[in-house]
Amino acid sequence: MKPVNHDQEIIDVYTGIYYDRYSFHPAEMENTEEYIKKNLQEMGISLEGLREKSVMNSGTGIQSVCFQNLGAKTVSHFDISPTPT
Repeated sequence: MKPVNHDQEIIDVYTGIYYDRYSFHPAEMENTEEYIKKNLQEMGISLEGLREKSVMNSGTGIQSVCFQNLGAKTVSHFDISPTPT
């Protein structure tokens, strides 16, 4: 059985760890765009080719914004978890 304050402790810990990602800090945006570019290159998809692709993403939303900034044709984002407050 989990402790009564378990859920709040998890939120507190992960809010601190992921604050920059959830707040779309410019350094996080830049790192994420570079990571996406690397992955696209590994898959043989150019940035020009990305303009023809529709992207579906789930998570914090930072990848979705980066895909949009990089020129994806369309981007659909889904976040199924509650946002820590």
